[in-house]
Amino acid sequence: MTTQFGLVRHATCAQMDEVLFGRHVDAPLDERGVRQAALLADRFARGAIEPLIYASPRRRTCETAAAIATRTGADVRVCAELDEIDFGRWAGRSFIGLNGDAEWLSWNEERSRASTPAGETIASVQQRIVGLLCGIDAMRPQSAVIIVTHSEIIRSLLLYGLNVSPDLYDRLTIDPASITTVELDEAHFRAIAVNERLAS
Repeated sequence: MTTQFGLVRHATCAQMDEVLFGRHVDAPLDERGVRQAALLADRFARGAIEPLIYASPRRRTCETAAAIATRTGADVRVCAELDEIDFGRWAGRSFIGLNGDAEWLSWNEERSRASTPAGETIASVQQRIVGLLCGIDAMRPQSAVIIVTHSEIIRSLLLYGLNVSPDLYDRLTIDPASITTVELDEAHFRAIAVNERLAS
Protein backbone atom coordinates (compact mmCIF):
# COMPACT_ATOMS: atom_id res chain seq x y z
CA MET A 1 0.00 0.00 0.00
CA THR A 2 1.21 3.50 -0.85
CA THR A 3 0.64 6.55 1.30
CA GLN A 4 -0.19 9.77 -0.51
CA PHE A 5 0.92 13.00 1.12
CA GLY A 6 -0.42 16.44 0.30
CA LEU A 7 2.41 18.78 1.26
CA VAL A 8 0.97 22.24 1.88
CA ARG A 9 3.05 25.36 2.27
CA HIS A 10 1.36 27.65 4.77
CA ALA A 11 -0.66 30.61 3.48
CA THR A 12 0.71 34.15 3.34
CA CYS A 13 1.71 36.43 6.22
CA ALA A 14 2.50 40.14 6.17
CA GLN A 15 6.17 40.87 5.33
CA MET A 16 7.06 37.26 4.58
CA ASP A 17 8.71 38.35 1.32
CA GLU A 18 10.80 40.94 3.16
CA VAL A 19 11.91 39.20 6.35
CA LEU A 20 13.35 35.75 7.02
CA PHE A 21 10.83 34.52 9.60
CA GLY A 22 12.49 31.26 10.52
CA ARG A 23 11.45 30.21 14.01
CA HIS A 24 11.97 33.67 15.50
CA VAL A 25 9.05 35.54 13.90
CA ASP A 26 5.86 33.60 14.67
CA ALA A 27 3.60 35.59 12.38
CA PRO A 28 -0.13 34.98 11.89
CA LEU A 29 -1.77 34.75 8.48
CA ASP A 30 -2.68 38.07 6.90
CA GLU A 31 -6.06 38.73 5.23
CA ARG A 32 -4.93 37.18 1.97
CA GLY A 33 -3.56 34.20 3.87
CA VAL A 34 -6.90 33.62 5.59
CA ARG A 35 -8.59 33.54 2.17
CA GLN A 36 -5.95 31.16 0.83
CA ALA A 37 -6.39 28.84 3.82
CA ALA A 38 -10.14 28.78 3.17
CA LEU A 39 -9.52 27.78 -0.46
CA LEU A 40 -7.18 25.01 0.66
CA ALA A 41 -9.83 23.84 3.13
CA ASP A 42 -12.46 23.73 0.37
CA ARG A 43 -10.11 21.74 -1.85
CA PHE A 44 -9.35 19.10 0.77
CA ALA A 45 -12.98 18.92 1.94
CA ARG A 46 -13.85 17.46 -1.48
CA GLY A 47 -11.74 14.38 -0.76
CA ALA A 48 -13.45 11.02 -0.34
CA ILE A 49 -11.44 10.10 2.77
CA GLU A 50 -11.14 12.12 5.96
CA PRO A 51 -7.45 13.04 6.05
CA LEU A 52 -5.00 13.04 8.88
CA ILE A 53 -3.27 16.42 9.25
CA TYR A 54 0.24 17.05 10.56
CA ALA A 55 1.54 20.60 11.03
CA SER A 56 4.67 22.48 11.96
CA PRO A 57 4.41 24.23 15.36
CA ARG A 58 4.68 27.73 13.82
CA ARG A 59 1.55 29.89 14.09
CA ARG A 60 1.30 30.39 10.32
CA THR A 61 1.21 26.64 9.69
CA CYS A 62 -1.14 25.88 12.58
CA GLU A 63 -3.63 28.48 11.35
CA THR A 64 -3.51 27.04 7.83
CA ALA A 65 -3.94 23.51 9.20
CA ALA A 66 -6.81 24.58 11.47
CA ALA A 67 -8.75 25.97 8.51
CA ILE A 68 -8.38 22.65 6.68
CA ALA A 69 -9.28 20.67 9.80
CA THR A 70 -12.46 22.69 10.35
CA ARG A 71 -13.74 21.85 6.86
CA THR A 72 -12.63 18.22 6.77
CA GLY A 73 -13.42 17.21 10.35
CA ALA A 74 -9.86 15.96 10.78
CA ASP A 75 -7.55 16.29 13.77
CA VAL A 76 -4.27 18.20 13.61
CA ARG A 77 -1.08 16.73 15.05
CA VAL A 78 1.69 19.26 15.65
CA CYS A 79 5.15 17.82 14.86
CA ALA A 80 8.54 19.33 15.60
CA GLU A 81 9.93 17.43 12.58
CA LEU A 82 7.93 19.78 10.33
CA ASP A 83 9.28 22.97 11.89
CA GLU A 84 10.97 25.63 9.83
CA ILE A 85 14.73 25.43 9.36
CA ASP A 86 16.52 26.80 12.43
CA PHE A 87 18.15 29.89 10.94
CA GLY A 88 19.63 31.04 14.26
CA ARG A 89 20.72 34.70 14.22
CA TRP A 90 19.55 35.11 10.62
CA ALA A 91 15.91 34.79 11.69
CA GLY A 92 14.04 38.07 11.86
CA ARG A 93 16.47 39.89 9.57
CA SER A 94 15.47 41.44 6.27
CA PHE A 95 16.51 39.68 3.08
CA ILE A 96 18.11 42.94 1.95
CA GLY A 97 20.26 42.99 5.07
CA LEU A 98 21.16 39.33 4.73
CA ASN A 99 22.50 39.88 1.21
CA GLY A 100 25.60 41.45 2.78
CA ASP A 101 26.25 38.47 5.07
CA ALA A 102 29.00 36.18 3.72
CA GLU A 103 27.63 33.14 5.57
CA TRP A 104 24.16 33.73 4.13
CA LEU A 105 25.62 33.95 0.63
CA SER A 106 27.53 30.72 1.22
CA TRP A 107 24.32 29.02 2.42
CA ASN A 108 22.57 29.99 -0.79
CA GLU A 109 25.46 28.96 -3.04
CA GLU A 110 26.46 25.64 -1.45
CA ARG A 111 23.55 24.21 0.48
CA SER A 112 24.96 20.72 0.16
CA ARG A 113 27.86 21.75 2.45
CA ALA A 114 26.85 24.92 4.32
CA SER A 115 24.94 25.17 7.58
CA THR A 116 22.89 27.87 9.26
CA PRO A 117 24.32 29.77 12.27
CA ALA A 118 22.30 27.34 14.43
CA GLY A 119 24.13 24.42 12.82
CA GLU A 120 21.26 23.01 10.78
CA THR A 121 22.09 21.54 7.38
CA ILE A 122 19.87 20.51 4.50
CA ALA A 123 20.91 16.91 5.19
CA SER A 124 19.53 17.17 8.74
CA VAL A 125 16.33 18.77 7.44
CA GLN A 126 15.94 15.94 4.94
CA GLN A 127 16.58 13.35 7.63
CA ARG A 128 13.82 14.65 9.88
CA ILE A 129 11.15 15.08 7.20
CA VAL A 130 11.90 11.76 5.47
CA GLY A 131 11.95 10.01 8.85
CA LEU A 132 8.55 11.43 9.74
CA LEU A 133 6.94 10.48 6.43
CA CYS A 134 8.40 6.98 6.52
CA GLY A 135 7.05 6.58 10.03
CA ILE A 136 3.59 7.68 8.94
CA ASP A 137 3.75 5.35 5.96
CA ALA A 138 4.73 2.43 8.21
CA MET A 139 1.74 3.09 10.50
CA ARG A 140 -0.57 3.61 7.50
CA PRO A 141 -3.30 5.28 9.53
CA GLN A 142 -5.10 6.00 6.26
CA SER A 143 -4.24 6.73 2.66
CA ALA A 144 -4.71 10.51 2.74
CA VAL A 145 -2.26 12.57 4.81
CA ILE A 146 -1.91 16.36 4.73
CA ILE A 147 1.40 17.89 5.84
CA VAL A 148 1.32 21.66 6.52
CA THR A 149 4.83 23.03 6.68
CA HIS A 150 7.31 25.47 5.11
CA SER A 151 8.75 25.94 1.63
CA GLU A 152 12.28 24.81 2.52
CA ILE A 153 10.99 21.65 4.18
CA ILE A 154 8.94 20.70 1.12
CA ARG A 155 11.76 21.62 -1.24
CA SER A 156 14.28 19.60 0.77
CA LEU A 157 12.03 16.53 0.66
CA LEU A 158 11.60 16.80 -3.11
CA LEU A 159 15.33 17.17 -3.68
CA TYR A 160 15.98 14.10 -1.54
CA GLY A 161 13.26 11.99 -3.15
CA LEU A 162 14.33 12.92 -6.67
CA ASN A 163 18.03 12.43 -5.83
CA VAL A 164 18.90 16.02 -6.75
CA SER A 165 21.68 18.02 -5.10
CA PRO A 166 20.53 20.62 -2.54
CA ASP A 167 22.68 23.11 -4.46
CA LEU A 168 19.94 23.10 -7.12
CA TYR A 169 17.22 24.14 -4.65
CA ASP A 170 16.36 27.28 -6.63
CA ARG A 171 15.06 25.15 -9.51
CA LEU A 172 12.02 24.28 -7.39
CA THR A 173 9.42 26.90 -6.54
CA ILE A 174 7.11 26.30 -3.59
CA ASP A 175 4.62 29.16 -3.34
CA PRO A 176 2.49 30.09 -0.32
CA ALA A 177 -0.72 28.04 -0.05
CA SER A 178 0.50 25.63 -2.73
CA ILE A 179 0.02 21.86 -2.71
CA THR A 180 2.75 19.39 -3.64
CA THR A 181 1.59 15.77 -3.83
CA VAL A 182 3.94 12.84 -3.34
CA GLU A 183 3.53 9.11 -2.89
CA LEU A 184 5.73 7.06 -0.63
CA ASP A 185 6.09 3.39 0.11
CA GLU A 186 8.90 1.20 1.36
CA ALA A 187 10.75 1.25 -1.94
CA HIS A 188 9.63 4.26 -3.95
CA PHE A 189 9.17 8.01 -3.86
CA ARG A 190 6.99 9.62 -6.53
CA ALA A 191 6.30 13.31 -7.11
CA ILE A 192 2.74 13.44 -8.43
CA ALA A 193 2.28 17.23 -8.58
CA VAL A 194 4.54 20.11 -7.56
CA ASN A 195 3.52 23.63 -6.48
CA GLU A 196 -0.14 23.36 -7.42
CA ARG A 197 -1.61 26.79 -6.75
CA LEU A 198 -5.21 27.64 -6.04
CA ALA A 199 -6.69 30.98 -7.09
CA SER A 200 -6.55 33.51 -4.24
